[in-house]
Amino acid sequence: MSIFYWVGPVKTVRSMGLQIKEETYIEASRALGASNARIIFKHMVPLLIPYAFASMALYVPGAIVVEATLSLLGLGDPTIVTWGQILQDAHSGGAMLSGMWWWVVPPGLAIALMGMTFAFVGFAMDKILNPKLKTR
Repeated sequence: MSIFYWVGPVKTVRSMGLQIKEETYIEASRALGASNARIIFKHMVPLLIPYAFASMALYVPGAIVVEATLSLLGLGDPTIVTWGQILQDAHSGGAMLSGMWWWVVPPGLAIALMGMTFAFVGFAMDKILNPKLKTR
């Protein structure tokens, strides 16, 4: 997951950076003799940070579900306690067949709530930052 899950947000932020780099005020500051570091940190980074956070907030729910799925299938690290590991232990111990729903429902709800929270934050940030999505 750590090898592949950073690629999507980085591509988004990079494309935004390349788009901002071509703006006229960047060319004007370059013509006035501003250094690359000044242009990057004074003009580009303040515009890119909100998009980076929105993009990351939209990718986190998928990462949470993938980790929980891998742990549920027994492919996760058994020494680390995660919601997927709790579900896997409950499944292997026959918790649902024994009527011990409290081993299954709270971790499942926690996964769903955490995913929904990050998705809603990401959608809200995307709506705030993307003027085309704003309603009038």
